[in-house]
Amino acid sequence: MAHHNIITDMFKRVLFCSQAFEGSTHDFTMFKSIFSGLDFSRLTVWVDLGFLGIDKQVRAGTLFIAFKASKHQPLDEITLKYNSIISSIRVKIEHAIANLKTFSILRNKNRMRNDVKLTKVFDVCVRLANFRLNSLTIN
Repeated sequence: MAHHNIITDMFKRVLFCSQAFEGSTHDFTMFKSIFSGLDFSRLTVWVDLGFLGIDKQVRAGTLFIAFKASKHQPLDEITLKYNSIISSIRVKIEHAIANLKTFSILRNKNRMRNDVKLTKVFDVCVRLANFRLNSLTIN
């Protein structure tokens, strides 16, 4: 199954969708191959723990990433509260992804072997999802 990196805004709209990557490719590996060295200095970037080390790859105006606990170093109460705040905002990103998965072609296992076609299908679903969000806000 192919994977994509997506960039969303806080209104659950998808602003960018990457080409399809092999299913076993890690999200951060995809991100580095697409965005490494780009200037995000005018943006606020919210990422999950799968993107540890992103600060070494891109310049972000403001970068929010949760803290990771280890077996021998549990997080203190303040850090847990910080992580909770980050998660409560990042949930909008997860909602944007869930909005895309309302299309069964993205939700179910896809046998399409051509990554170019799969990327085009994903792009159409992104446009339809954004259209649906925009039409809901207009009404």
